[in-house]
Amino acid sequence: MEIWVAKGVYKPTLGTDPTVYFEINAGVTIYGGFAGNEVVRDARVPAVNVTVLSGDIGNDDANAGGNQVDATTSDIHGTNSYHVVFVQGASGTPVTGSTVLDGFTITGGNASDLVTPIASGGGLYCNGSGSGNECSPTLRNLIFSGNAAARSGGGIYNNGDSGGVSSPILIDITFTGNRAVTSGGAIHDDANDGISSPSLTNVFFGANSASLGGAMYSLATGGGSNKALSSPTLTSVAFVGNSAEVGGAMYSGSLTGGVTNPKLSVVTFSGNSTPNDPTAFGGGMYNPSEGAGS
Repeated sequence: MEIWVAKGVYKPTLGTDPTVYFEINAGVTIYGGFAGNEVVRDARVPAVNVTVLSGDIGNDDANAGGNQVDATTSDIHGTNSYHVVFVQGASGTPVTGSTVLDGFTITGGNASDLVTPIASGGGLYCNGSGSGNECSPTLRNLIFSGNAAARSGGGIYNNGDSGGVSSPILIDITFTGNRAVTSGGAIHDDANDGISSPSLTNVFFGANSASLGGAMYSLATGGGSNKALSSPTLTSVAFVGNSAEVGGAMYSGSLTGGVTNPKLSVVTFSGNSTPNDPTAFGGGMYNPSEGAGS
């Protein structure tokens, strides 16, 4: 199924239930950026026909620019969806690269609870949890702006735990002004006895923050029956002005038999920091290992 979406602002519900989100299932392709009169997909212009998926269901975010896009998480007020988008790969049908989300701005998600999963993945939650399950869609031409999480993954949370896989393909993505209280201001890769090794190409991280991994946090934790692996591949990626207590831009770690081995090519780190403690580890990148390798 292929879906075309015209320019405008779309919200998961007309009500105020924060548990409601846009759900994407296996095999669906969704494209934004249309004026509304196109007859072929290639005629769309996403940069002109801005298509917004917003979690501001209470209609009370600051949106100082008047475009209904939260520039930072300080713009979030009142009631917002816990997740703006939820990609479901744990329903028995694996989500692979043939499932596509392309041409949207995702903003105002607030995973503000402290209960899994609504504590993580304010912008997008990619659920590949469980043996035989997978959430590895293609995410392309997206902007994640001003999304928050009380725990992990302000922009995206990739859940590949318990024998599952969550390794989305990210192409031409911007993450700006996202925040997680604990880890992965923009992206958190969870490989707890599973796999979470996303591929990133032409991705920009700017002014994201968290306690661990201001922009990106990847952790492989083994100890179970499956081999924990989190080895993201980054090509033509820039980290600019991100901050955290540890790992200002990027944190990649392993515990109890897990393996984390990120691969970086043409990657820029500029102006990232650990501002609350200049002596803390990894103003740009921190790679701890208490397992098989990092």
